[in-house]
Amino acid sequence: MSTTATSDENKVLINIYKATPTVELRNIIIKLNLGLARLPARQFAEQYSDVQYQDLEQEAVYALAKSIDLFRTDGGAAFSNYVITYIRGHLKHYIRDKRSTIRVPQKILSLHEAINKLRGENLSVSEIALLTNSSEEKVVEAIKLKRVVPLEVETEVCSTSQSNYFNEQRQLPLSAIEELINKGFKNKELWDAINAIT
Repeated sequence: MSTTATSDENKVLINIYKATPTVELRNIIIKLNLGLARLPARQFAEQYSDVQYQDLEQEAVYALAKSIDLFRTDGGAAFSNYVITYIRGHLKHYIRDKRSTIRVPQKILSLHEAINKLRGENLSVSEIALLTNSSEEKVVEAIKLKRVVPLEVETEVCSTSQSNYFNEQRQLPLSAIEELINKGFKNKELWDAINAIT
C-alpha cells in the first residue's frame, strides 16, 4: 500500500466506510493516510522541544482516526486538507493541556534554584544578586516564583534537620512579598523579612 491515498481514493473509501463502518476498513484508511498524521506531528515536535515526537505522532494518528468519522464527503473539502487542519487543532489542544499553565522563563527557574542553594546563608538580596550575577529585581522575581509555581526539588538522603526544609509545605504568600516591597524594604531587610515569614 502507498503511504498516502489520493483524494478520490479517500472519498470512495470513506463513503464505503460511512455505509458499512468496520474497524478493518477504518484501519486501511488510516494506513493509507499515515503521512498526513506524521507531517504535523514532526512540525510540532520541532517547534515544541519539551514534547516527544512519539507522543505527538500517537495523538496525530488518534486524531486521524477520529477525523475519518467526522469527515463529510459532500462538504466539498479535500480529505487531506480537512485531516491536516483537524490534526493540527488536536495537537495544539494536546500541547496546551500537557504544558503548565504558567510558562516561567528558564533564566528565572535557574536563578530560583541558585537562590534555594544559598537559602541557609542569610544573605541580602543585593548579596544574592552579586553571587548569582543577576539584578536585584530578578532575584526578587525568582523569590516570588516559589509562590506562583510550586517546583519539585530533588533531594538526596540527608539528615532530618536538612530534610525538614524540603518536606514542609512552606509557601510565602505573594501578598506578603508585595507588601514588603511596597513598604520599601530593601536588600537585607527584605531577605530577613522573607526568611521570617517562611
